Amino acid sequence: MKNAKWWVATAVATVAVVATAVTGVIVTDKNRLYYDPAPQLVDAKPVAFPLKKPDGEPNLANLAPMLDDARLGKASIQFRDVTTGNVVLAKNPQLPLLPASSTKVLTVSAALLKLDLDDRITTRVVQSGSDIAVIKAAGDVWMTYETIKDLAEQIRKNLPGVKQVQIDTSAWTAPSFIESWGRENITEGFIAPMEPAMIYGARLNGARSGDVPRSNTPALDVAGAVARELGVTAFSKAEGTVPAGEGVKELAKVESPTLRERIEKLMETSDNVMAEAVGRELSGSDPVGETLRILGEHFQIPADLKIFDNSGMSKANRIPAEFLDSLMFAAAKDNSRLSAILATLPVAAGTGTLESRYTTLRGRGYVRAKTGTLTDTSALVGTILSESGRVYTFAIISNDAPILEARSAMDELASAVRSS
Repeated sequence: MKNAKWWVATAVATVAVVATAVTGVIVTDKNRLYYDPAPQLVDAKPVAFPLKKPDGEPNLANLAPMLDDARLGKASIQFRDVTTGNVVLAKNPQLPLLPASSTKVLTVSAALLKLDLDDRITTRVVQSGSDIAVIKAAGDVWMTYETIKDLAEQIRKNLPGVKQVQIDTSAWTAPSFIESWGRENITEGFIAPMEPAMIYGARLNGARSGDVPRSNTPALDVAGAVARELGVTAFSKAEGTVPAGEGVKELAKVESPTLRERIEKLMETSDNVMAEAVGRELSGSDPVGETLRILGEHFQIPADLKIFDNSGMSKANRIPAEFLDSLMFAAAKDNSRLSAILATLPVAAGTGTLESRYTTLRGRGYVRAKTGTLTDTSALVGTILSESGRVYTFAIISNDAPILEARSAMDELASAVRSS
């Protein structure tokens, strides 16, 4: 395994594909790809690429008929050659379509442009009155049972006579739930009311991951868990904003994982709660507006691009493939802050939401992409290292088409580009 800075260079140069030259493919078994995990990104900077200079100009005209594959339904597609900057394949690239979870590319891009990879969220506990411990929820939806025990131990040490635990959720004032998400999706495990403190993303029954039933009262659950650890029975939500800072006794504090760790898990698993939380880390009052404001400082936002959440669950979202591809192109080409997104993309037949795809296709291990799925909606946004040594960025959105059929068509198209 090479050192971390070498890996960052090749991540930008070759879009961090899982190939021997990048993360070290070590064995395959029953069509599954096994690989060494990539080191953490350190001081990502744009570098010259690719590792192998491609010969001549790319000519993908022979793949054009694949853009009209009926399995894609209504589609918006764009592929770009990173070396030349030229669009090499496209169909309706400016057509805004329902993007599903590829919306998360916008959220993570905005976060990378505004925040630092080592940023953590600090949750503090302050004293109120003589015997009340107030948790100042700050946006950490990644809390664990170990976090809860840590908080309780600190509170017990600093306020031995604690009789009540409250939680202040005033850090986020944006709506906690968008009705278009569908309340049934809480039980189905795809979302939870967005409150600024959760244990394992508000999962119930001790679950730590996966699409399992989630809580309707995630912040109150945190207060209750801390209270139980302290052996007290009284816990509740605080009314209004509880003062903190100078003159207020701090009883405890804990920190979330780094932004780097959080966005990696978010993109790997396409977790909606995590995505919405990162949006609220940008702005607790207007996460969508702040996401677009940040992106608008660096990119031209299409007039007909519309997003109503940060996760992609809203069926009112509309994004053209051209804009999604422009974010991938900037990350692969010359934006040192955005380049970190490349390492978060699932690997074809290797990780996350692409682990079970591409198992017999040429794109296996050489396509990295964020997926998107809603009813009759599919998306794929990412990067490809071709056999000729060229790096391509791409975005494909499919609407009004059966999911499995659209996925197959997308994966075959990306694999054909890999073979170019």
